[in-house]
Amino acid sequence: MIYIEKNEKKAKIAVLGVGRMGSAIIKCFLECNAYSSDQILGTHHNYLKASELSRGLGIDMSTSNDEVVARSNTIYICVRPQQVPNLIDEIREHINKHQIVVSIAVGVPLEWLRYKLPKCRSIYHIHPSSMLMAEMPWISSVACEQDDNGGGLEEIKRAFNGLGGVKIIPENMMEKWAVLVGCAPAIFARMAIEWQMISNYCNLPENEAKQLRNALFEVIGGSALRGNLELEKIVERIATPGGVTEEGLRALDSEGIGEVFSNVVEASLGKIKRIKDLFQESLVDNLT
Repeated sequence: MIYIEKNEKKAKIAVLGVGRMGSAIIKCFLECNAYSSDQILGTHHNYLKASELSRGLGIDMSTSNDEVVARSNTIYICVRPQQVPNLIDEIREHINKHQIVVSIAVGVPLEWLRYKLPKCRSIYHIHPSSMLMAEMPWISSVACEQDDNGGGLEEIKRAFNGLGGVKIIPENMMEKWAVLVGCAPAIFARMAIEWQMISNYCNLPENEAKQLRNALFEVIGGSALRGNLELEKIVERIATPGGVTEEGLRALDSEGIGEVFSNVVEASLGKIKRIKDLFQESLVDNLT
């Protein structure tokens, strides 16, 4: 194993696969004092990248998943779903009955993880808020095994408390939550960018178009959050009968805005289903 800071220390958590989300989680853990830098170990398969991450995050990094696992109490699996099988094969013999495993890999079922990691104390599937990658706290979701009694849930809730908190949901709702909550910030941001582009097309200076875009989010989002005015009421009050806004909304409806959103959700859920089906098929093959 290659430690950037060579030592034999034990850690509270290991983050396996410190990429965009793994880095975001570590940064937020440190900023909200959920863990200190000496309580976190991370891994990356590339030595140079691991060195860079070690300097940037202020934690010890390694290129060896199995040895980092052997030195940690809670294991965060932060690789892409297609990378999970190889990672699990690498670490499974180093997992013990005292450890907690937390997977952020969307579409990887808890049942599959339990079959592959029978020794670990508890297994959880968490969908961290995608807003963490934009360094903004927002609620994350977590699912646990039906007979969970390992006590790891309280640790996860404590760790994510400063990151926007967690919502405990059934595992069969995880993929829907991942799309409706996890994908939503990027989708709505893309919509705002398109509106800004239209403002530019209307010869509004770019800086003013950005200010307008941001103000729209602040006003509409702020009203909804404060409960001042429901979104439906905003539409009703602004779109007066026979007015300009009503004409614009009619054009929006004629273009099938509802169908566009349905297609977005179906495409995203379809991607998760294809991932999930591969793991379910693998589980069936192993059990038969």
